[in-house]
Amino acid sequence: MAQSVAGVRQYNQLISLMDNWDYMQENLQTAYNATGALDRQAEIYAESWDAAEKRVKAAAQGIYQSLLNDEFFIDLNNLFADLLEGLDGFIDKIGGVKSVLLMLGAIVTKVFSTQIANGLSQAATSMSLMTERGREKVRAQQADFVNESANIMAK
Repeated sequence: MAQSVAGVRQYNQLISLMDNWDYMQENLQTAYNATGALDRQAEIYAESWDAAEKRVKAAAQGIYQSLLNDEFFIDLNNLFADLLEGLDGFIDKIGGVKSVLLMLGAIVTKVFSTQIANGLSQAATSMSLMTERGREKVRAQQADFVNESANIMAK
């Protein structure tokens, strides 16, 4: 009968279970009583530092995933690609890099014309001071200035 119920392969396990039925009942009762102890241990763990740390990490990961929305970065990349394509089209329409450089040069010259003129003047003065003739010219200008200042003060 045991072979019919359990089959050829499980025959020995069924016979062993039937022979030790009282022991099996005792183990089953121990397992039922252990449920409360396992619940208490789970509650203690849930209140522990390790569990709290893991909950904080899980919450931080949730925030991180919420902030780093893939759709936002996809949209941002698409916008950047559209801007670059528009810039490429604009450069092609105005005649390429040569025209862009000429246009930028004109804008820079217009905006910084005073500073460029002052810089060129200072460079010319510095270069003239490198020669003896330039130094003589500066000395003559200084002497003229001193003489004119003295004449103005004498009046």
